[in-house]
Amino acid sequence: MSLPSPNQAASVAVWRSTLAWQVTLFMGLNAMPFYVTVSWLPTILMNHGISPEQAGAIHGTLQLTTAIPGLILAATLRRLTDQRLAAATVSLLTALSLIGLIYAPGHAMWWAAFLGFGSGASMMLGLTFIGLRTKNSVDAAALSGMAQCVGYLMAAAGPILLGHLHDLTGGWTAPLLTTAAISIAGAFTGILAGRNVQLEPSYRCAEFTGSE
Repeated sequence: MSLPSPNQAASVAVWRSTLAWQVTLFMGLNAMPFYVTVSWLPTILMNHGISPEQAGAIHGTLQLTTAIPGLILAATLRRLTDQRLAAATVSLLTALSLIGLIYAPGHAMWWAAFLGFGSGASMMLGLTFIGLRTKNSVDAAALSGMAQCVGYLMAAAGPILLGHLHDLTGGWTAPLLTTAAISIAGAFTGILAGRNVQLEPSYRCAEFTGSE
């Protein structure tokens, strides 16, 4: 029987790794709020009495501000001893922005800007974790496949599930509070994924040089 290749062994190890799941959940739990708001924000704003034109402008602000973290934070994050504070902060900023949309919709432009910044920073940080938490390219590729597959599946489910919750409750308060809770959960996973630790390779190349 042939032994598994190093790539196969790395993939199996990643799916069984607690740290890999922490990175994966950080990505998924922080991508979900962004996908939800990109999908539903104009409708939410118009339900608050904001005109379609202004809702469109606020929606554009949300998407534009997601690019800002990539311009100012990318190099800084790698210099930090660990990224726990950064991960928790950007996730909580997203949660605060969602709560603001519920209770202070008159400041929706600011909430959208903060939400875009928090979401953009958390998604960028999630991708950065893939490199920071692995010791070699094989493990990085395996973690990337796991984190992005599961994370973006979670994100894609967000708008559907929260839209259904809106239908059940007849309003956007429960969906937005639920999305804020998801962001808070993302902050907790960020504290775990942001530790200065790495996946331990579960194989040595020498183990795969023969077959039996």
